Amino acid sequence: MAKELHDWRLQPLPFALIDKAENILHSGVASLISLAEQLRKAKKINLIVAASDVTLLNMAVPPLSPEKLKLALPALVENSIISDPATCHIVAGADIQGVRRVAVIDRAWLSTMISAVQKLGVKVSHAYPAQLCLPLHANSVTASVMETADKADLSMRWTNNVALGIAINKKKNSDSKEDDVCRALLLLAPKELIRLSVEVDRAQAYSAAVSRVSLTTDNIKHAEINKIQIIPDDWKVCLSEIKKSEIDLMEGSSTLLRERESYAIWSLPLALTTLLFFLNIVALHVDWWRMHQEQKQLTTSLDKLYKKHFMQAAQPDQQLVKLQEKLLSLRQKKGNHAPEDFLSMLANTSTAWKKISREDKKASSNSLINNPSLMTAQAITKITYSNAELRVSMKSSMAPDSEQAKSLLAENHLYLQRNEKLSEANSSEVVWNLRVKP
Repeated sequence: MAKELHDWRLQPLPFALIDKAENILHSGVASLISLAEQLRKAKKINLIVAASDVTLLNMAVPPLSPEKLKLALPALVENSIISDPATCHIVAGADIQGVRRVAVIDRAWLSTMISAVQKLGVKVSHAYPAQLCLPLHANSVTASVMETADKADLSMRWTNNVALGIAINKKKNSDSKEDDVCRALLLLAPKELIRLSVEVDRAQAYSAAVSRVSLTTDNIKHAEINKIQIIPDDWKVCLSEIKKSEIDLMEGSSTLLRERESYAIWSLPLALTTLLFFLNIVALHVDWWRMHQEQKQLTTSLDKLYKKHFMQAAQPDQQLVKLQEKLLSLRQKKGNHAPEDFLSMLANTSTAWKKISREDKKASSNSLINNPSLMTAQAITKITYSNAELRVSMKSSMAPDSEQAKSLLAENHLYLQRNEKLSEANSSEVVWNLRVKP
């Protein structure tokens, strides 16, 4: 999975489908996109990351707690890598006599790989460096090569457990990628026996490349010692080494992927909450509409029932007005005056009018401010009373300001409403409708 590829998901990659008993059900080379359907059915996915994307270091590390070790690792690897440690994901292996194996990989690239697989609907459980999936053999170097269209990714592992990975781009003057891989192997391991694992259908091509490179090597003396054995790939060997691997690149990757996974985690609860909210809103509106229709039907049925049994009676609202008039009449006969009675309203109006005539600008300009009675006699033309409402008609030329009068009438528990219709019909008069303030 070399990160230089424009879209590595479309590149052919080796894969193996394994059951619970670790029997290989199916293996081959295919792109990640074409394997999407099989990935969704798999319960667990393990990634083998290209060796050229992972730097492995054997470092002397002081004994530290896991929390302090995590903080110290960027400073420890800073002088051993070219990249900025702040942009790298760093995983440390077990402490063996004060020495730890440390894996360093670009954080953004690892996050991209994992999220690309998880977008297909499956969670990545583990991720291992490819060079640690090679078996260890005494007095020999183990290597494997994974080819793409224009390059080869070479993984190597020595007897002393030193491992590395390099990406070999095809040279212009080179006959083939196989020759470049063999030359790189002889350059990196000049005196050791090399066991090179390749795909079954590529074994013959690499055997021919070994012969060509051995014959054209400059050092004939070492050509007898340099031996490259071509071995077909075997997933069973890889799986057995994965079990022994002390480095899992998914370790500590929860914080790496937390932001990417947070939206996926909450998407279903948020969708359900939104759906429940809208269902409740719809249910409330439907219930309101049903109750509104029931109210209309009940009102109609009551009205029909009333008219059926009281054909000669007046309408209910008229009956209420008549009942109020009767109560008012009985109260007046007993000498009890309610605030909405004519005499009570007239008295309150008279008290408020005195204040209005003193403060009104028209009255002062007409020299009537000191004589409210004279102003009342000249300004007011008619007073009528009906249904607890006092109607006062006055000359428009001497009518006080209605907005100013409202506050003074309110002090006497009266509410003023100017009758615009009557005032427009007779422009020489202004009509005030007064009611008891509720």
